[in-house]
Amino acid sequence: MTRNPDSSIALAAAIAAELPHAATSVGADGTHPATGMPRQEHGWQDAPQPKPCEDCAKAATRRHHGFMAGCQGCCARAAARMPQYREAQKAGVQTHAYRRLLAQFGLSHEQVRAAAQADRVNE
Repeated sequence: MTRNPDSSIALAAAIAAELPHAATSVGADGTHPATGMPRQEHGWQDAPQPKPCEDCAKAATRRHHGFMAGCQGCCARAAARMPQYREAQKAGVQTHAYRRLLAQFGLSHEQVRAAAQADRVNE
């Protein structure tokens, strides 16, 4: 049996519209878009920003050798120290090897560039 993708999308949209917690944006007046209640009364808040891991906190004050697996900040610092990044910087373009590295770590060039800048400041 084949399923019509349009009907699946419509069904998912209809279900999401009925769930007050499914909304992710703030109304123009600061209320929850689905319920119209103020944010504090609804208990709905922005997602907390993740705290930096211990290694990222140390790296913020000095050049640090430690890396935590799965931490985006640590991955960005590691990528900024790899030869693929240096070769791309030297060439002035994102090389194929560097783009592969970004994809492997799930990072953007901006994240790696910021980590490299922070490393230079902390040397």
